[in-house]
Amino acid sequence: MSRLLLLLLVLVSACRDGAPSKADVIRRGDELLGREQYAEAITAYRTAVDRDGSDGDARLKLARAYLMSGDWLKAAPEAIRAADLLLDDGDAQVLAISMMLGLQRFDEARDRATTRLKIEPDSVALLVLFANATARFANPWSELEKIDEWLRLGKGYDEPWSHGRPSNASAADRAAEEALRRAVSLDPGSNEARLALANFCWAVGRIDEGEEALRWIADRNPSDVLSNRLLGLFYASRGQRDEAEKYLKAAAEVDPVSRFALADYFVQQDRAQEALSVLEKMIAGDDPGGGATLRAADIEFRMGKPELAMKRAEKILAREPNNTWASRIKAQALLVTGKVGDAAKLARAVAIADPTSREARLLLARSLAATGDLSGAFSEYSEVWRADARDAQVAKELAGIALELDRNDVAVEFAQQSVRLAPNDRDASIALVRALVRTGDFSAADRTLTPFLARDAESSGMLVLRAAIQAGRGSHDAARSLYLRALQTDKDSLEALSGVVGLDLADRQVAPARTLVNEAMSRRPKDPAYLLLASRVSLAENDAVGAEKTLRGILDIAPANVETALVLAGVLARRDRREDAQHVLEQALTRRQDSLQLQVSLANVLEDMGQIADARVRYERILATNPEAYAVSSRLAALHVNHGGNLDAALALAQTAKQHLPDDPVVSDTLGWVYVRKALPTLARRHLEDAVRADPTRAVFRYHLGIAYEHLGERLKARDELARALALAPDFAGASEARDVLKTLPK
Repeated sequence: MSRLLLLLLVLVSACRDGAPSKADVIRRGDELLGREQYAEAITAYRTAVDRDGSDGDARLKLARAYLMSGDWLKAAPEAIRAADLLLDDGDAQVLAISMMLGLQRFDEARDRATTRLKIEPDSVALLVLFANATARFANPWSELEKIDEWLRLGKGYDEPWSHGRPSNASAADRAAEEALRRAVSLDPGSNEARLALANFCWAVGRIDEGEEALRWIADRNPSDVLSNRLLGLFYASRGQRDEAEKYLKAAAEVDPVSRFALADYFVQQDRAQEALSVLEKMIAGDDPGGGATLRAADIEFRMGKPELAMKRAEKILAREPNNTWASRIKAQALLVTGKVGDAAKLARAVAIADPTSREARLLLARSLAATGDLSGAFSEYSEVWRADARDAQVAKELAGIALELDRNDVAVEFAQQSVRLAPNDRDASIALVRALVRTGDFSAADRTLTPFLARDAESSGMLVLRAAIQAGRGSHDAARSLYLRALQTDKDSLEALSGVVGLDLADRQVAPARTLVNEAMSRRPKDPAYLLLASRVSLAENDAVGAEKTLRGILDIAPANVETALVLAGVLARRDRREDAQHVLEQALTRRQDSLQLQVSLANVLEDMGQIADARVRYERILATNPEAYAVSSRLAALHVNHGGNLDAALALAQTAKQHLPDDPVVSDTLGWVYVRKALPTLARRHLEDAVRADPTRAVFRYHLGIAYEHLGERLKARDELARALALAPDFAGASEARDVLKTLPK
């Protein structure tokens, strides 16, 4: 039988027998409390209160016992009831008012403090309580704790904590401050009065006065955790390094949370090794939650030591398999060590487990980008940006992904945001130049680049950008000259080499391109990027056999190279070797199952081979795991409409694709063609005309528009479009229907 139950039985039995007395029970409670046997003391005091509910002293003892046991909620009603019974007891009144503040019964607390101050006008404790009640603070440090938490999150001092505080009339604020100033004047050495004054001043935005009060406390009390840590964090946010370190170190001497704050400060100051030293001491001592271990792993990852970071994370995961922080660190380490498939899988699990985590979504975005799922990456990046549109790095990465997706206007927008947020970030400006070149805004590209040219005009990178602008303007000779100068500056600049080779191939100057590539290949005979460029030259020479040999050689060196597999599959498909193309893609997918590009390309090849059912299954699988792959939605819609599928499903897919890819001519054509097949040519017309306007050389676009015109009764326009379609490609899919319809139309 437990001691608590035995004591209760003894007390109950004693009450039946008339002994011991209430006084004996209370004395017994006092003895138990002195021995820190709080539960037993509470039972004794509760027995006394149950015998005599009007005994204020017994209730006060019960309230204090509850407080000492840590049960604040049970202490509060007992303390307030005790004060009601002990109106002349100043200590009871002070405790009751404190409890009322904690319960946010501010008006009652103020009234009670006001009444008691008439009896004890010089009571420092009552003056502080009155001020807190009037200012509606739960305790003398409530607002300071909010600031402390905010700063520990690494955010700046911009007074966000005051937004949740009820707006008081100026008279109330003046009354609160007057009481606090009086308390400090009555007892200049009172930490509580000074703390309450600092709390008030910082809550109302009077930073300097609050800082002065906190420094008074911290300088005289190095073991006062809150004042020292808060000052340290505050000075860190202001860039006052010496003061920040002084106070953070003082707090860290006595408090684990402050040790974390000190380690974080060292990280912010690029003093990673000192941060690790702080954390290693915590790990060697007691790190039950794994916080120190995981912070150390984060630091090691930033130091370029992903293997060490992963070991720490796996140590935590061994005992906590669902620890999202540890999983995130492991996924980051997998990503930078090239295990992108495993990284993406783990990153997605972390994002699902912690959907509000910005870090998790950003990690997932980067992992998806590494696997080739650019649409999925863009979607995740966009969610991160929507949650906090102040991160220049995220904007810059979004611009890069948008460029790869050929969403050039979007790339310009995000690159501009990145430059706005980080005007001194050279890479952000370069990203903007690239995006502007893509959109044909060469004047803006020149203006963006000009500030860098004054001090860096002849670097390889600057020459390449200048060349891209000239190439975009059609000045191939000027562009070629700049690319060649870039190669003279840096003979290993792949971007410069690719640029000049691209110009040579566009101008049908294949021999110079071959010379440049062979020279580069002599230095890098097994570099996949250079081999891929060599295969492009072979294709321009109509040497498909040589291109295939080079591409297969790349896959022997780098079997997981997605771009090479895609190019090789394209070469084989164009040579009507679609089964070989299918095999190449399937082999690549065994190594990069996560690659959206490979999955889509394989589905396309199956469709071209006439394996419609298999292609449809693959498209549907892609959309099940990548709902943001809107180009695939369009492709599946086209498959439905062209092969007797569900037209309603096709319409829903095409409309979704159009919503997210409004400027894609293929998407416009698909949606328009669905409307034609659903006998809605009026709705089809605008979309099909948009597609032809965007790409007038696509025979299938003109064919679809011609059929729509025929359904609308505009027979001359129909004849014109169908005739143009057949002139562009006499054997395109649909050519037979085009000829049949054309025979029915007037000349």
